[in-house]
Amino acid sequence: TWNDVLAAANSEMGPLIDLDVGQLGLVNDDWAGEGYIVGDSLTLTATVTNDGEEAYTDGGMIEFYHVISPSQESLVHSESLQAFSSNGATQTFTTIVDTSSFSGSSSSTSFRVELANLVADKHSANNAATALIALDKEPGANEPQILGASDFDRDAQLEVQVSANPNDLVDEMTTMIPQLKVAESG
Repeated sequence: TWNDVLAAANSEMGPLIDLDVGQLGLVNDDWAGEGYIVGDSLTLTATVTNDGEEAYTDGGMIEFYHVISPSQESLVHSESLQAFSSNGATQTFTTIVDTSSFSGSSSSTSFRVELANLVADKHSANNAATALIALDKEPGANEPQILGASDFDRDAQLEVQVSANPNDLVDEMTTMIPQLKVAESG
């Protein structure tokens, strides 16, 4: 008849629950430039935002990792999430990492932050973020090049081009100062 009522139910329905870790901030506490050298202290910062429709009070963890290789990570710091009272509520987490034990052979170091043990989070793709910082290595000098003729008279001018290899992802020619040392020849 025309008075019949139909109802549908889905156990997956409910308010959207979504915590978002956004991005992972990375600052070298010992140097204002880009990169780091082994022994520096790095501050990692992540802000978690409640992008869901309602308050989130079911707990969980935020975990910071040092990514050693594609298959190996080391937990640096973990902390419990507090309740998010409403949509848009945020919590900021910070930890300091000492790089004294890091390898000096790689060109950079990666860190990852991840939300763990969340209840009913609908968008897990925004529960992690990574950051990369380059290792500042000692530049290497290239062989100087004499521009023009290599035979010249005493008191003549000689033009020499000097350059260096930065050996890292931090330096470039504008951040290095090459030096030419001259000695008498026998």
